[in-house]
Amino acid sequence: MSDWIAYTREHGAGGEIAKGIVIAVNSIRRAVSLPDRFEHLRDGDVVEAGKRRLRVVWTPGHSDYHYVLVDDDARVIFCGDQLLPAITPNIGLYPECRPNPLEDFLWSLGRFEREAAYTVLPGHGAN
Repeated sequence: MSDWIAYTREHGAGGEIAKGIVIAVNSIRRAVSLPDRFEHLRDGDVVEAGKRRLRVVWTPGHSDYHYVLVDDDARVIFCGDQLLPAITPNIGLYPECRPNPLEDFLWSLGRFEREAAYTVLPGHGAN
């Protein structure tokens, strides 16, 4: 917790604001737990979902470990928070993240030039 307070103060949030940010982050961490078992995905992996084969594409920016799933046969991209219909995804800078998440995000967008005609399904609905 002290690392987060120091980090928020370093970036201009002092006193009660810093403590409030830390409390919010910790409450999210308590509310979300990891599953008992999971497989770490890697760029280029293929995941089978029913009869579909989904190509895994690493898309850092929104988060260091953000991945997009691409169904090349159906020409569909399950893009999570990489692309949203009405707003720009949150590109945050966190204590343990890669040094330039905005640069990572822009690089990630460029990875989809050949899929420009695909249907994109964002993680937060159509609105």
